[in-house]
Amino acid sequence: MTIPRLVGLLAVFGALGIIAVVLRADQVRRSHHIQRLHFEQVSLERTMRTKRLEIARLRSPRQIRERAERFDVPLVPPYDEVTVLPADESWVADQ
Repeated sequence: MTIPRLVGLLAVFGALGIIAVVLRADQVRRSHHIQRLHFEQVSLERTMRTKRLEIARLRSPRQIRERAERFDVPLVPPYDEVTVLPADESWVADQ
C-alpha cells in the first residue's frame, strides 16, 4: 500500500469517526431535551388535574352556599326576572 492511499484511508476513517462522535453527541443532547419536555408535560398534567379538582370543588353547591354566607351575598335562583326600568319608563325598552 502506498503512502498516499494510507493517508487517504486514515483521513476517511478519521472523518467517519468524527461524524459518528458528532451524531452521537447530537443524539444525547436531543434525548436530554426530550426527557426535560416529558418531565414538564408530567408536571403540567399534574397541575391540570389539581386545577380541575379545584374547579369541581368550587362548583359544588355546598361550597357556593358556604362562600355566599361567608361574604354575605344573598343566594337567588339564576335567571330571576329582574326589572331594570321602572314600570312608567318601560316604553323605552319596547322601541
